[in-house]
Amino acid sequence: MLDNNSPNYLTMVEVIMNSRSLASWFLIIGPILCFATFPFWPQEPTASEELTELVKNGQQSILLLLLFTTGMTLLFCGLSMASREIAGSDTKNSALAIPAAILFPIAMAVIAIGIAFNIGALQMYETSPDMAQSVYLIAYYSFEGTGVCLFLSFALLGTALITGYESMICKIIGALYVVVAIAHFSSLFFGPNSSADFVGFIGMFIVSILFGIVSLRGQTQE
Repeated sequence: MLDNNSPNYLTMVEVIMNSRSLASWFLIIGPILCFATFPFWPQEPTASEELTELVKNGQQSILLLLLFTTGMTLLFCGLSMASREIAGSDTKNSALAIPAAILFPIAMAVIAIGIAFNIGALQMYETSPDMAQSVYLIAYYSFEGTGVCLFLSFALLGTALITGYESMICKIIGALYVVVAIAHFSSLFFGPNSSADFVGFIGMFIVSILFGIVSLRGQTQE
């Protein structure tokens, strides 16, 4: 057992606090970086038309993809770290956050692979447009593979927040995450660019920013 005044105990507390603060900043900065790419992304109804527009300014498109990847990586790191913090607490149903902490990195891995295919399609378009279209189409629909992971992870994290904390703001954030989870699951039946897909991703960004701000302000109370 560590004494409360021992150096090892104090170091452990500092690490926990730094981890929580870092996760909060990731939850805020990640979605903001993703939002920054939206005004420059072509709003086309099909994957083929979207690729055609992106190729017109290939270097900018690759930079946008890299910026989006960075934002998503920070976001999912923050979500995984926050889930681990909740799982390590003594709150009710905190164990629900354990699988969430595992599923968030899996979803990010699928997204990263899809974005890598996007970049590859842009780079090969000039020499092999047909192959580029096929690769981009695979990447376009690979995001659908994250639907189940995101549904389960947000549903579990949201439930842990709703049932484990007395703070009303935590319960609201948890409820919003459950709505985001339902939207991600519903998007599996409606395909890309559906209203459910829009609610799932935009909701994920907005609620995570709110979660990060609340965590930074220390309003999470049992």
